[in-house]
Amino acid sequence: MSSYFIGVDIGTTSTKAIAFSSEGHIISHHNIGYPISHPEPEQSEQDPDEILKAVIETIQQVQNEARTQGTLEGVSFSAAMHSLMAVDVQGKPLTQLIIWADNRAGAVADRLKAAPEGMEIYQATGTPIHAMSPLCKLLWLREHNPDLFKQTHKFIGIKEYIFFRLVGKYVIDHSLASATGLFDIHTLDWNKQALQKIQLPVEKLSTLVDIFHIEHCSSEWAEKLTIPDRTPFVIGASDGCLANVGTGALTPDQVSITVGTSGAVRIGIPKPWTDSKMQTFCYVLTPELFIAGGGMNNGGIIAEWLHKNLFPDIEEGDFTTLITKALSVPAGSDGLLFLPYLLGERAPVYNAHAKGVYFGITIQHTQAHFIRAAFEGIALAIYHTGRALLDQFPEINTLYVGGGFARSKEWVQLLADVYGKPIAITDTVESSGYGAVLVGRYALKTLRSWRLVPADKSSQVFEPNSSNHQLYQQVFDQYCKLYNTLSPQFFS
Repeated sequence: MSSYFIGVDIGTTSTKAIAFSSEGHIISHHNIGYPISHPEPEQSEQDPDEILKAVIETIQQVQNEARTQGTLEGVSFSAAMHSLMAVDVQGKPLTQLIIWADNRAGAVADRLKAAPEGMEIYQATGTPIHAMSPLCKLLWLREHNPDLFKQTHKFIGIKEYIFFRLVGKYVIDHSLASATGLFDIHTLDWNKQALQKIQLPVEKLSTLVDIFHIEHCSSEWAEKLTIPDRTPFVIGASDGCLANVGTGALTPDQVSITVGTSGAVRIGIPKPWTDSKMQTFCYVLTPELFIAGGGMNNGGIIAEWLHKNLFPDIEEGDFTTLITKALSVPAGSDGLLFLPYLLGERAPVYNAHAKGVYFGITIQHTQAHFIRAAFEGIALAIYHTGRALLDQFPEINTLYVGGGFARSKEWVQLLADVYGKPIAITDTVESSGYGAVLVGRYALKTLRSWRLVPADKSSQVFEPNSSNHQLYQQVFDQYCKLYNTLSPQFFS
């Protein structure tokens, strides 16, 4: 009888469970969304129990559909980075889940970044000093809510919460730990300098494990999830690192670009690397493989904002209509420029105070111009981060794109034009989920290697338009000048 494996991808706006056959084909897929709340300006939170419910229901749905296809080998997990919540001794939430988009710690991050110890912590942990990081969130909590800080039993992220509820243990994989700003990527242990800065006892953090760590589902939860008793749960890694695994982009000559709610540009390198300008991150996947790159706050969230606030006549979620309207105007949007910093920005500027800007508006600009300029702004932001990698790793020759935006061929072509390099997409758009499955199957010894190149890796390749690329090089210069001009006065 054939077998299958479930990958669970706990994302920012939804959780996806995907059942993959032993040959790597999707045989079942389910997705449940949940909202982000903004209780105060600069704050972005979620209900961890709502996410837990989504995890449970997606596994149930996929299992019920896939069980006729064979035997379930196990379940492996991917999760979004930089989340933080406090729990009491019973594991009950004392706070909501504070996610990567939360900028309440902006001033705290600014102070630490300006101090010499900020660079020291960055070089040790690989996590840029920014409001996104749990390091800065914890500093903010200690300053603004010292009673909560003291009474908290554990400070954890969303995957740790899910695992505690399902298996009763607080464990965190090296991949997610290295996105906290608290984990030393050189020693593979919690960083003493960072903990001393927060005055945080190590006992308030989870136990560190590698990405192949296995726990087993209890009989109680197996019955609820409709999966076999003692089903192996492989902890897996972060969604960003697993996206590289899922696309096979694990060497310095290949770049993986993911654009969903947010965005990221990443490469695989054999040893830790940090840059002198603190433009990029460096996270541990295994002791022999690190994922370097940069994450951006503003990806699909821009399209959602356009729908909701500027173009309510377009049906929500109708990405096709937005793209069609955008393509009715030429590349460069006839001089209209957009800085897509609606949620501040991470890489490469790491400025929680950055704001969105439309610049160069004239009487000739139409609705379509504003849409195209917004999509171009997202692409330019991704290129801005990619330049930091291209400058350091000139051997880069291939780019792979995944995430929700990869479903739009027109947008992928726009991105190829901006980069001036071929960009490939694969049939396995759910690269983080597939990466989790590869790691999980290797952990359970049903695969000889987790570093597999998908057979369909280059199923579609988009060649850049040279004239558009030349134009976008000029637009990119204007983009950078606009940000640099506004930043000292308005973005600080």
